[in-house]
Amino acid sequence: MAEKTRAWESRVVGWDLVSPESLLAHPGNFRRHPAAQREALRGSLNELDIIAPCLVNKVTGHLLDGHARVEEYLSAGVEGVPVAYVEIPEDKEALALLSLDPIAALAEADTEALDALLREVVTNDAGLQAMLEDLAKKAGLYLEPKPLIEDPGAEMDRAD
Repeated sequence: MAEKTRAWESRVVGWDLVSPESLLAHPGNFRRHPAAQREALRGSLNELDIIAPCLVNKVTGHLLDGHARVEEYLSAGVEGVPVAYVEIPEDKEALALLSLDPIAALAEADTEALDALLREVVTNDAGLQAMLEDLAKKAGLYLEPKPLIEDPGAEMDRAD
């Protein structure tokens, strides 16, 4: 396990509401957003509105997180979106891009807690519903029961 080797500093230097047209996609962004993800994102925006800021490096102006959201904001004509600004050296941007989503993806589901949340949620959005079904399936929840093998009865148990 990695140990803390120095005091951690906050690299967050500000917040603002900006036009999505002003946000510059990072040229090294390796994430591609398939249709199912975009549909779930649109569903989330339709049901919850904007609940998370985009992340921008103030040093370079590059977007570090929120590329798909920005594309959705642009296509929907959203005029102002929240941005959290950080200041990190340009040579650390690649590490930031390679860390943000993948670290979150390392989390494991607590199936009992996930089941409880899924039972609480009601959505009529097909994209969100598909994402939630996939989440449940990956956690092994609500799978079709395996057919029972019929007991052949006394015939098999009887010794010859």
